[in-house]
Amino acid sequence: MENKKTMLHILVITIICIISITLIPIPTLAAKSKNSSFSTKLKVKGVKAESKTQNQIKIRWKSIKDVTGYQIYRSTSKKGKYTKAGTTKKSYFTNKKLKAGKKYYYKIRAYKKKGRSRKYSRFSSVICIKTLKSGRKATGTGTSTTTKNNTAEIPGTTEENSTTEKNNTEIPATTEKNTATEKPTTTENSTATETPTTTENSTATEAPATTEESTTEDIPEMPQQYTQNLNYDESTERINNPDQGFYQHISVNVKETGINYDPSVIKSNDQLYHLRINIGNFSEAKNQTADKELTAPALIGIECLLKDLNKHNKNAIVRFAYDYDGKKNQEPKLDMIIKHIEQFAPILNKYPDTITAIEFGLIGPWGEMHSSTMTTTDNINKLIDTYLNNTHQFPVLVRTPTVIYNYLGITMDDIDSFTITGDSNAYRLGLYNDGYLGNSTDLNTYKNREKEILWLAKQTSHLPYGGEVVVPDSPLHNIENCIPEMELIHLSYLNKCWNNKVIDKWKQTYYSSTVGDNTIYYDISAYEYIENHLGYRFVLENSLFEYSDSLLNIKINLDIKNVGFGNLNRTKQMTLLFVDSNGNIIDFDAGIFSGEPEIQIDIPVDIPSGNYKVYLKIDNGNDQYPLRFANNLWNNDLRANQIGSLTKKPD
Repeated sequence: MENKKTMLHILVITIICIISITLIPIPTLAAKSKNSSFSTKLKVKGVKAESKTQNQIKIRWKSIKDVTGYQIYRSTSKKGKYTKAGTTKKSYFTNKKLKAGKKYYYKIRAYKKKGRSRKYSRFSSVICIKTLKSGRKATGTGTSTTTKNNTAEIPGTTEENSTTEKNNTEIPATTEKNTATEKPTTTENSTATETPTTTENSTATEAPATTEESTTEDIPEMPQQYTQNLNYDESTERINNPDQGFYQHISVNVKETGINYDPSVIKSNDQLYHLRINIGNFSEAKNQTADKELTAPALIGIECLLKDLNKHNKNAIVRFAYDYDGKKNQEPKLDMIIKHIEQFAPILNKYPDTITAIEFGLIGPWGEMHSSTMTTTDNINKLIDTYLNNTHQFPVLVRTPTVIYNYLGITMDDIDSFTITGDSNAYRLGLYNDGYLGNSTDLNTYKNREKEILWLAKQTSHLPYGGEVVVPDSPLHNIENCIPEMELIHLSYLNKCWNNKVIDKWKQTYYSSTVGDNTIYYDISAYEYIENHLGYRFVLENSLFEYSDSLLNIKINLDIKNVGFGNLNRTKQMTLLFVDSNGNIIDFDAGIFSGEPEIQIDIPVDIPSGNYKVYLKIDNGNDQYPLRFANNLWNNDLRANQIGSLTKKPD
């Protein structure tokens, strides 16, 4: 009996142990691993100037766990060309040999290396820091320690407390000839299911011989130049590149319980959407009860819509309004409008890749900033400030140039001599035109069309500009009249459905020699010509590779022409992809692309012998929103443009 009790006791203890082991909180361990894993959606935050002198700046930021290091990019203008200033494993960096009394702009991203591959976070918000003028005492208490034995120092910069990597040359982000600070990254054992067919042979010319003497025992390898045999002809194919084009609208009615949104409205054939977000239910004028703050379900519904667009690599121009029925004075009080902006702005800030611009909206029927008692200069200026101070980087578009003048404290008489500089908040302030081409004033958009368009062109060169065409019988729609102005004003988007009579007019009119000299578009409709030229459109015109047989380094020179009406209004990440005959991919960070007419890439490479097709991937640095050249060089599986081919001979 005792033995049976003992056996039973042992059995019970065994069962309890098994249950205890089974109930070990493995999900908690997994969550810990997940929290420490690197995500491309991370963003470097808290960037600030710690100290500065006449010729150096020390910046610091909040460190991110589980990263390999940080890359620091610098420019002399906010929207200018950013070049890599250095790499560090610390959460601070000192930039030396700068000019006294000059403004410098910085943005930082983290990266994580795993094997031979590398992932990047989002860039931080841009910070502007001005060095002290000569003779002024240095600010801050921080001191810098210069890393020794840098193999190639970037002019005007010094890396602080960082570990210099192999082949320390700089990857150029601009057309300047720079060298890259990092060892190239590669991805092993990846496959591409499709590569475009191109001519493998390249035309080789020997690089000019040096004038220096060398001994027969130490003759350096002579690099060869290879002009790539590619199709450099511009295609007339429609391309769904990010942030531009004829848009499709999505209208959503926001209620306290959420939004009435149908995900099926997102179509593969449309790239750009106009989100018309009706928040009238939160205004007393609509609900007949009281002005109300946006509820949590309402905000979640708005975010779900943006998340869906992001998942499909679609872009959105966003407009919030309290009326979409043409009724006047439907807005809540000013304080509540400000509160609403403060509520939805953090959600918009989560989707910088998705949102192309924010149209001011809010006031007047359809949010078109007219026909309301709220349209006072003081009210609008306060709301502009609220938008600019609560959104990080988005263009904010208002309805008329006069709104911009009022915000700047100038009049139209001042604009010829007034330029909005890159360090001003108003640099993000642009125009949307829902009276486009309606008459000489675009339905009271302009007071002096020619003068104001010339001035606005400086803003629209770095901001989106677009709207809706109106008044079907206006002669301004005629293709010979509208195309020159579209080029001047950098037109980037239009409503594909309104006015449908104007759209039909363009579809039934044809581009010809009486309009322009772009012969590939002769006998193609005005609609197709306009569609293909809204925003930027890059054509690869030449690709030149330079390397020696050992292929320890490669120089790539690309000539690119922007034939679109507008420009690339955000920077992109470039990645070189080397794809061998088995479909294996090796990738290298190739720097930043800002829409330059010439790309120069000069990097060390580490690839096995074999035949390779070389692709340039241009996207937002997180494998989203890729940019396609208007040549027949696109690989849809890689989402990259072929720029050539090469062979590395066996050692």
